[in-house]
Amino acid sequence: MHGASAEFAFRSMSETAAHRWQNADVFEFEAAPETLLRLKLNGLECSGKVADFAVGSRELWYRDECVRMLRDRCGLSPGSPERDDVYHHMAYKAKVHRAVPEAAWTAEMEFEDDEPLEREAHYRVRVEQRNGQRAWSSPVWVRPAF
Repeated sequence: MHGASAEFAFRSMSETAAHRWQNADVFEFEAAPETLLRLKLNGLECSGKVADFAVGSRELWYRDECVRMLRDRCGLSPGSPERDDVYHHMAYKAKVHRAVPEAAWTAEMEFEDDEPLEREAHYRVRVEQRNGQRAWSSPVWVRPAF
């Protein structure tokens, strides 16, 4: 729909919410490559066309928060450490992974076990992506039909 927009907000909470470096969320959407997308994450923003987000990952880092933290805890201020990259290394960051089309992360398969099933058994699915990342399913339990 031309001119349509969607807006939503959510807060992720978990046992690791106090440890900001361990949180992750997945955002799934459908849009044409030329659709404009604007993400606001805890006060930081990145925007562009969906096609731009498909080119590569982006990193948002909370420099101002890190400057305040290092000033309060260590008495440092910008320019006082020999290298300013200390702020980047010490800051909390948000990584926005590149957008990928559904065809890049879905698959279908069929499997037929030729061995007769004599008792309850389970199957698991394990997959490995071309980039080496792996995933696996919980067991799928089956019983013989007598």
